[in-house]
This record gives sequence, C-alpha cells and structure tokens, in this order.
Amino acid sequence: MTAFSYRGGQDMLTLLIVDDEPRQVKALSVIIAKKRPDYRIIEKTDAEEAWSVIEKESIDAVLTDIRMPGTDGLALLERIHQYRPEMMTVLISGYAQFDYAKQAIQHGVVEYVVKPIGMADIDRIINALEERARKERKRKETLALYQEHLWQSMIKGTLSDRQRTELGQLMPAECPGMALILDLGKEEKQARDFLASWKTVLDPVGQNVSFADSVTGRIATFVWLNRYYAAKPSETVSRISRLFESWKSDQSEGAVLGASTLRPNLTAELVESFGEAELALRHRFYLPEPAILWGSDIRPFADKPAAKPIEIAEQLMLAVKAGERYKAADLVNALFQLPPSPPFPDPNLIKDQIVPVLWHMRDEMKAMIAEEETAALIDSYKVRLDSGESFGELRYHFKQLVERIIELSAAYRQDKNSLLILKCQTYLQERYMEDISLESVAAMFHFNASYFSNLFKNKTGINFSEYLIDLRVKHAERMLAQSNEKIHQIARKTGFHNISYFNKMFKRKTGVSPNSFRKLNGQGGR
Repeated sequence: MTAFSYRGGQDMLTLLIVDDEPRQVKALSVIIAKKRPDYRIIEKTDAEEAWSVIEKESIDAVLTDIRMPGTDGLALLERIHQYRPEMMTVLISGYAQFDYAKQAIQHGVVEYVVKPIGMADIDRIINALEERARKERKRKETLALYQEHLWQSMIKGTLSDRQRTELGQLMPAECPGMALILDLGKEEKQARDFLASWKTVLDPVGQNVSFADSVTGRIATFVWLNRYYAAKPSETVSRISRLFESWKSDQSEGAVLGASTLRPNLTAELVESFGEAELALRHRFYLPEPAILWGSDIRPFADKPAAKPIEIAEQLMLAVKAGERYKAADLVNALFQLPPSPPFPDPNLIKDQIVPVLWHMRDEMKAMIAEEETAALIDSYKVRLDSGESFGELRYHFKQLVERIIELSAAYRQDKNSLLILKCQTYLQERYMEDISLESVAAMFHFNASYFSNLFKNKTGINFSEYLIDLRVKHAERMLAQSNEKIHQIARKTGFHNISYFNKMFKRKTGVSPNSFRKLNGQGGR
C-alpha cells in the first residue's frame, strides 16, 4: 500500500535505452537529452543487463531494439509486460514486419518505430511517453483520492456496504497490526507534505497506509505487521519508537504520536483501534511534552470535572476585588485541581467548566474596569482556551488573566466606598441564608439605607435585593442538583422563609420551577 502523495505536474522521466549497437544507443541518448535536459537516461547494450537495471532502479520507460544477441527485445518486452506492467515501452525495429508490430501491441508498447529513426520519430516518442505518463499519473491520483475518501469515511463511520467491500480489498484479510495518529503540532507545512516520508519510515515494520484526516489535520496510519514483528510485540513497540524518534528529528520536532494497542486482526477492528489511538493522543493534554502515547498506558477519561467552578469563581472574584493575590492564586489552583491519579477529566470538560467562570468574571469586573478592557481580556483568554493544547498552558494563562485583573482593579480598591461595598458582598456571601435586609446591612456599615441602596447599585450594577436573591438562587441551584433534601428545606437553608416566594423567585431567575430544575439537573433526573 502507499501513502497518498504525488509529484503532480512533473514530466521528468527516467528512460532506459537498450540496443546492441553502442553508437545507436549513444546517439539516441544525446538527442533526447538535448530535447529534455531533465530526463534521466540509462544506456545498456544487453537485454539481461537492462533487466538487472529494471529490477534495481525506478524506470519509467524502456526503449529497446528487437534484434540483439542472446535475449532479444521481444523477450525483454514480454518479461516487462509480465512483471512490471506499469512500465512504458517503445519497440525499435530495423524491419517493418507485421508479426513484430502484432507482438508489440500484445505487450502494450507505447510506440513501434522502424529504423532509421528521424527527429520527427524522436519527438513522437517523447510526446507519446509524456502523454501516457500524464494520463497514468492522473489515473493514480484519482484512484488514490477515491481510496483516501474511503479511509476518511471509515473513520467517520459513514461507509456504505459497497465501499466497505472495496476498502476490504486494500487490506490483508487477517493480520495483527495497530493504528497510529500523528499530530504535527504547530508545523507550518500541511500533513500531506509528510505522508511519503512517514510511510517510508514505517515500511520496515509492515504494510501500511497513511492519509491526512480532513477533520483534525493529523496523519492517520494503519500498520499491518510483517511476520517478524507480529511474533514479537515488545520489539514492535521499541522499533516503532526508534523509527518515530528518527523521523521526528528529521521532519517535525513538534510531532506527537498516539498508538493503539496491538490488535490480533487489525482489519476487523479498524474503527476501534483508531478510536484507541485517538484517545491515547488526547492524553497529551495532561503530559508535558510527550513523544509517544501508547494505548496500553492510558485509561478512558472521567466524565465529571473535579472542581465546582461557579462556587470557586464567586470566591475568586471577591479575592480579586480585595487584591488578595495569594488567596486568588489558591483559588485558581483549586479551579484547576486534578485527581491524584487517572482517570483525569476529558479535556473538553475542563474547557467547558472554565467558560461560565469567564462569564461570571466578566460580569463582576464591569464595576471595576472599563467594559472595553474587560471584553478584550476575557476574549483573549477565550481564544487561548479554545486553542489550548495542554492543561498546564490553560492554567498558566488563567493565572496571568487573574493577575492582570488584580492590577487593573487597583484604582477600584483605592476607593473607600468600593472597599465598603466589597466587604458587604463578602458578608452576603457568608450570611446569605440569614434574615438579611437592606436596612440591617446599611446600618452595619453606618450608611443611610437610601444612600446605601444607590451606592450599592452604582458599584455593582445591580440593586441590593436583586443581588441577594441572585446569590440565594445560585446556592439553591447547587443544593437541588447535589442533594436529596426536600425543596422547602432548601428554600429555608438559602434564606427564603416563604416557599411560594421561593418558587416565584427561582422560576423568575432560572425560567423553571425548583422541581423541574431538579429533574433536569439533579437527583430527580437520575
């Protein structure tokens, strides 16, 4: 099997000229070389020597005389037709005999030329060879593109029964092997540019096929091991490791390889082995600069994140507003806390849990920092989040984001009234479940209730009662999702002493009743 890569558009050919008369060979070689300086031309005066060259070299076309001592031109053509049918041939004869022409046609020659050969004959030979080469190249490109389409459909699970049969004809019936997925990182070149070299480096291990995954831009590979490596799995792992490291140093330093476990019958388990290699490669998110990730060393991802993001986000923004760098750093670490051992959360879960934290931070920052600057900061991190390839990278940039917000909010913290409102928010976060009123909190901070109400809204963008209701409803949401407590108990624990009022406020804030919310998100939905 081959990698799907081509030298499209090139007409440079390698010719082998065979004639027992050295002067004839040299004359024809010189003339063709002048007309096509890019051609590679090999000269031989014996059919057996010519065949030896054909066995060792990559020859595009053979121009041979018929009558030669020993093996003649027709015998050479017959051998080429049998063992190298893709090779183009031109038969040169000193006689315009019908029998020769008939045999030439049977052996699929491109041209049959009678000596003496003139310039017009040479031009016709060159044009015929180039036209045939172009057609063959186009045919191979079309065929290979179709085969690539089949492979793409296979990994997407969209093969029809007919296509599955066609693809099956390209693979060994029963043979051990494995799937590999090559990620080129931030390489500027396209994956297709590496296909040929990647296929070649894997050839010693066994029959293989590689193609560029149209969705991810990675190179997907299936390797059917030869007998030697099929019998020695441990040597297969070490050999592929050495081959990859050698290829990586020459071709793409940033490349990472995901490998499935060895499958006894790869052809029967293509989709499963590809999924395993893909899962292995995704674990690079948690590992610093991995080279190869083996399917045998990884576990499926956990389906739940470790942290409770919104709870942490609320505490984080209070620390940010107060300029408490150490506390903020601890909360960032809590947000990015991982379990001590696998399984780790799916990387997409990590990213998804950070998104609501960003929106909460954006809303909280409005009272401290200009809206344009807030949007620029959050949007910049969102881009990093979407494209982030490692857990460490996301955590580092999030810490930088928090540090920047602390710096920009310095002017806010220097405002005494802002500090008082911040203390008030901290107090509400800690005492939201108690019987709290605007008047009681205003008195605590030595403010007139009306003045305090205006000041609170000016600094937070929301009036006091709405802020307190939002806070209580958020805590109620968590309790509904995470506990089996009765709804009236949750209402009381979150500061609502009237169940009807709780139901009304909860539905106003969330769009659904507490009971419906629990069924959709919590214990009642299980």
